[in-house]
Amino acid sequence: MRIGRTTLRSILAAAALLALLSPALAADVVYPPGSRIGLVPLEGIVPLKRGPGFENPDTKLIVSMQELSPAAYQNVEAALRDRKPAPAGMDNPEVLETASGKAFLSRAGGPNSGPKNNRVAIMVTDGKFTGYVAVDVPEAAARTYSDQAIRRMLASTKLRTEVPGEEQLALMPFKVEELSGFTKVRTLVPGLAVMLLDGEIEGTLSGAPYVLIQVAPVTAERPEDRDNLARQLARQLATTIPIKDAQPTLAEPMRIGGTAGHEMRIEATSLKDDKPVNIVQWLRFGGGATLRIVAAAPRADWPEMFARFRAVRDGIDRR
Repeated sequence: MRIGRTTLRSILAAAALLALLSPALAADVVYPPGSRIGLVPLEGIVPLKRGPGFENPDTKLIVSMQELSPAAYQNVEAALRDRKPAPAGMDNPEVLETASGKAFLSRAGGPNSGPKNNRVAIMVTDGKFTGYVAVDVPEAAARTYSDQAIRRMLASTKLRTEVPGEEQLALMPFKVEELSGFTKVRTLVPGLAVMLLDGEIEGTLSGAPYVLIQVAPVTAERPEDRDNLARQLARQLATTIPIKDAQPTLAEPMRIGGTAGHEMRIEATSLKDDKPVNIVQWLRFGGGATLRIVAAAPRADWPEMFARFRAVRDGIDRR
């Protein structure tokens, strides 16, 4: 059987297309540590050493990632539907199908766009958060990575609903050896603050138990300064955790893990439903920073929860 020239050209074109697509399809999605956004990086592109994203150190190509609210995606979708200007950073968006569904792609916008750098960015959502992925392609990188290759990489973007707790905790400058029955870990500030929960983070608005562990970039060497710092941080609690009407009931120095520390107990009201909650704030000084542990629970459950909180506290140490 003879194959006509037109048919042969079609077969060769299809084979070339499959060859082009197969590397992205065959490779595994890579998630930067602690990130819910991942993709299949092109050859030569490796995870950033700091922060969620990827890079090619030789060509200076950078892939940056951010987790935004679902509204960020919805705003672009509404602008496109109503034929209105899209939000800044997503100029003239077009639809791109990704491994996580429909995304919006923009070829301009943001501080890194210009004649010496081409920025291509997408927004995609799973309904719970919006993944923003931006690829900054300087002139040197454009000679290595074609526009088609960049689109293929962005199309491989995949969102995951949860990051394993061990992966999140491994990014912290402290070790958490005891979770005391808490089943979920939620990163608040990568490398600086995490929250331990029994359920979803939204439940904390109504007083559900949680433990916040963070590193505060302040310290105090003298005992009187430590008490002042503890009270200062306590006054900021309403901007840190979902409570109101906080009133300290106890404040005293103590030893935590063999080093100087401080304990403060507080009574407050949950931000939602106005439930009475009890809070404890522990500070552990040393090393040029302060390890801060804030735990809260409904007042009715306090005796049981306080024992769990202390177990978490005593299982934390610096790396």
